[in-house]
Amino acid sequence: MFKGSLKNFTTSHYFVFMTFLLFNGQFSLYGAEPLRFGNKIEVQGEIQQRLNQAVQRLQSAPLDDIEFVLSDINFQRQRRFTNYSGDVSGRMLGALNSSAALTKQEIPFLDLLRKEIPTFQKPDGHFGAEQDLEKQPNQEKDMPILWGNGRMLLAMVEYCRDHNDPVLLQSAQKLGDYIIATRKHFGKEENFTRVGGLYSSGFTTCYPSLIDGLAGLGEITGQKKYYDEARHIARLSLLDREFAHHHSHGRLTAYRGMLDLDRFTGSDEFTPAVIAGCKIICEKYLLPTGGVTEVFDLDHRRDEGCSEADWIRVNLLLGQATAETGYLDMAESVLRNQMLSDQLSNGGFGHVTFAPLQYGNQSFPGGKILDFGTEAYWCCSMHSTQILGDIARWSILQSNQALWVTWLAEVRAQFSLEAQTITAAVQKQGCDLWQVTLKSPSQAKTILKLRVPGWADAIRVDGKKRKAVNGWADVPCDWTGELKLEVQMPTRVKIVGAYQAEPIKDQPVRVFYGPDMYGLPEALVTKEFRADKFVPKILIPNQIADSEQIPILLKGPDSRWQRSSLVPLSQCPPGGRVLLFDAEMIEPDSFQQLTHQAEPPPEMGTPAEIMFACDGEYKIYMNGEKVFQHSGWVESPRVSVYARQKKNILVVQARSKANRPALIGTIQSGNRIIATHPDQVTVLACPEEIPHSWLTSPDQGQQKVAATDLGGYGDSPWEYGPAQFAGTKARWIWPAQIQPPSEYVGWLFCFVFEIPEK
Repeated sequence: MFKGSLKNFTTSHYFVFMTFLLFNGQFSLYGAEPLRFGNKIEVQGEIQQRLNQAVQRLQSAPLDDIEFVLSDINFQRQRRFTNYSGDVSGRMLGALNSSAALTKQEIPFLDLLRKEIPTFQKPDGHFGAEQDLEKQPNQEKDMPILWGNGRMLLAMVEYCRDHNDPVLLQSAQKLGDYIIATRKHFGKEENFTRVGGLYSSGFTTCYPSLIDGLAGLGEITGQKKYYDEARHIARLSLLDREFAHHHSHGRLTAYRGMLDLDRFTGSDEFTPAVIAGCKIICEKYLLPTGGVTEVFDLDHRRDEGCSEADWIRVNLLLGQATAETGYLDMAESVLRNQMLSDQLSNGGFGHVTFAPLQYGNQSFPGGKILDFGTEAYWCCSMHSTQILGDIARWSILQSNQALWVTWLAEVRAQFSLEAQTITAAVQKQGCDLWQVTLKSPSQAKTILKLRVPGWADAIRVDGKKRKAVNGWADVPCDWTGELKLEVQMPTRVKIVGAYQAEPIKDQPVRVFYGPDMYGLPEALVTKEFRADKFVPKILIPNQIADSEQIPILLKGPDSRWQRSSLVPLSQCPPGGRVLLFDAEMIEPDSFQQLTHQAEPPPEMGTPAEIMFACDGEYKIYMNGEKVFQHSGWVESPRVSVYARQKKNILVVQARSKANRPALIGTIQSGNRIIATHPDQVTVLACPEEIPHSWLTSPDQGQQKVAATDLGGYGDSPWEYGPAQFAGTKARWIWPAQIQPPSEYVGWLFCFVFEIPEK
């Protein structure tokens, strides 16, 4: 398990992580030759599935529309965040470039992007709105431009490392020169000591985002001036020593740049500051999953996929910089228990929402994940796709006659070893069992270095226990043709503290098996047993036969028990899940006896996803039960529900004071989507107190009115802002009578949908 602070990493984990050169595919162990990615890499298993889903998302609406993507530099579409110039367009270039080879796809959109991007560069080198910096820099306007240009610069550098593209490289250098030229406006100490700005348009977030692109530009061009500018910005950014309420993605992006700068230049100027900062993050700001919130404040209720991806990268790079032995465990934990858990049904990434749970007199932030999440198609869907691709590359590495296996993903990779070609593959055979296969057309000799994770009790190769030295077990291999090894890393159920490795008296705990943290899906709990506010009491057998689900008994009202299961967070069904427990482990026989007396779990039903937006406030009811409420159309959370009957009634109560109010939405179950349309809705004027019968039988309602079709995605006045509805047939609808009669307070939009029989 990961520890609560970096100080504990060296004494409580069992591996030494290699140094990692992200952009040119090289690593270097301390005192050893560089480690390299395979010449050809084929990703398999779970990461392959997740990566394919993520890339498919990037090739679907609205991200398959080149004008939509480029609107932050050409302004052809009125969409969200066009003022962050280069943010969407740059991230798309980086994500598609990183994943194209791994998914073995021809992606014409990638080629179109790299050709189009330079054509929109301003004469002074920046992308985005016109600036008059000599007259007066403006934080609100100029900082978003710098943030987007930082993401654009990094993506161009990454592409130029992989491809010979003189035009794009020239564009990247022109942007780098713009950054140097504007130091007199932006690179002032007072901007960090007096002006500041904590969130996404502040100096402390946006200006340091240029560090990683400048460091990369220095590395691929060999020009010292780009390193010098990166170093200047990094030094300024360290003047802000506070974390509370700061944008986590911004701070971690700056840390990535600092670590790259030290790595590329062979210095250690910034690494100690990054280590100290990450120690503070671990001690004060980690969620139970090991992830971080969108801003550094555990009372902040949601995370951000971009932050989780960069938290993984920073841990990997710190392993390179320090040889501390806990960083790979941390990166693996965040990947499995936060990132994979966050992936949405459409393959995208974004924000999930957390809620605290009470235990005794204490409140524990992040105690549960609620049943809705929002896709950030403008950043997280791209940024998270790229880290999935990187994880595949980091899974098998080569150094001289040694192959290093990290177990981060199932892959097949080809390596050149002394004029020989060796194909190495790792495949998962069970929860703690892997198979390593080596192939060579002629006699070959190598050493396998197998990572021994901190969560494993031991490592056995072909049944024989192997000694770990600095976290790696060496297996010499001398063979002809094909060699297969069975590698077992036995583990067990472990109970750990809410935010640290050791349980603390009178505090709740987390449940782990191997690297996976387990949660309790609300879909497996009847309503009266759900932990709405309090940490639930559970019993767990101290021996389990199957790690896919851990059987539990859940204590409910009147000391009754219900049978249920804990599930790895990466595999939880859609909907809410509890993360913290008052857990007791008991003998299997005692558990079995209590099981016979416990109530059965509910029928899970058929999952459905609801997504609505309105110019005003709205509440959603399903079969008479309120499931969600929200306001506005800028973000439309995806709400997970379970239909346990064939015919279902979904009612949206909406009210708005907009000049032209409207509602839009979709109801999706499997491949079937019901979209808002005047012909598919019953509209009722809504009284202050809604009769329950109206929520379950809309035909009983009075004051029925007809709905009007006001347009679809892309139409005025909403334009391309609510792009989560792109590619659907959803229409903006509202009654022709904009405001309800005086005795009513809003409108009820009633939809009937049926679940097809299995």
